[in-house]
Amino acid sequence: MTAHVSDDGLNREESVAEHTEKTVFLCGKKGERCGLSQLMSLCGIFHDMGKSKKKFDDYIHADDRIRKRLRGTIAHASTGAKYIYDRYHEEPGNIKYMVEIVSYAIAAHHGLFDCVDAEHTDLFSKKLDKVEDYEEACHNAKQEYLDGYEWDKVFEEAAAEFQFVWNKIKESFTRLKPLMTVRYKQEARGMLADYKLFALGCLQRLVLSMLIDADWEATSDFMGHVDTLSKERGFPKEEIFKKAKKILRNICGKSRRPSIFSN
Repeated sequence: MTAHVSDDGLNREESVAEHTEKTVFLCGKKGERCGLSQLMSLCGIFHDMGKSKKKFDDYIHADDRIRKRLRGTIAHASTGAKYIYDRYHEEPGNIKYMVEIVSYAIAAHHGLFDCVDAEHTDLFSKKLDKVEDYEEACHNAKQEYLDGYEWDKVFEEAAAEFQFVWNKIKESFTRLKPLMTVRYKQEARGMLADYKLFALGCLQRLVLSMLIDADWEATSDFMGHVDTLSKERGFPKEEIFKKAKKILRNICGKSRRPSIFSN
C-alpha cells in the first residue's frame, strides 16, 4: 500500500512500510532526548496503520481533482490508536495511562479532538468504535510491515520509560502533599489531583508534538529526496542556538525597542 506520491512531477511512490520505518527512526531520535525513545517508537510503528487499505490506496492514486474533493474524508489516524488501546488497555497498574497517551497521540496526529465533552461523555471510546475498514487495515499492515517490528518488546521497554516518568511525577506529588495540605486544607486534595492530571497532560502534548514532528519530517524528506535513515543521530544544539541567535539579532535589529544585543 502507498502512503505518499511525490509532488515533483515524477510520481515517485513511498509505501506505508517505508514511511513507517522512517517515522519510527525519527520518533526514536526525538524521544531519545527526553528518555522516551521506545515510547515514541511505539507511536511511530502504529501511526499510519490505517493507510493500509484499498480505500486510501485508491485515494492516493486518484487524479488531483478527485483527491482535492476527497481530502480529509478518508480517515486513517484512529486505526493504530484502536489497535494499541484494545490490545493493551487492560494491562495492570498505571500502564493504562501510557496506553491512553500513545493511543490519543496516534489518533490526533492529524488534528486535535476532545476526549470528553462538557457533560463528561467519553468521546474517545466512541471515536475508536467507529474506525472504518479496521480489519482490512490490520490484516494488510501485519502482512506488509507490522510483523517485522518486535512491538511487544517495544511496548515493554516503552512501559519502563513511562514508569520512570510516572515515578518522577509521584516524587513531586509526595513533596507537595504536606505543603499543600498545610496551606490549602480541604482544597488540597483536589488541587493535588489536578496537578497530577496537568503533569500527564503535559506529557501527552509532548508525545503528540514529537510524533507530528517526526511524521512531517519523514514526509518532507521523501518529497525532497532526503535519505531520512542516514541522518545523524546527534542533536547539533550549538549550531541550532547559533542560528537562533542570528535570527533574534535580525528581529531585534528591525525593532526600535532596546535589545539585549544592543551593547
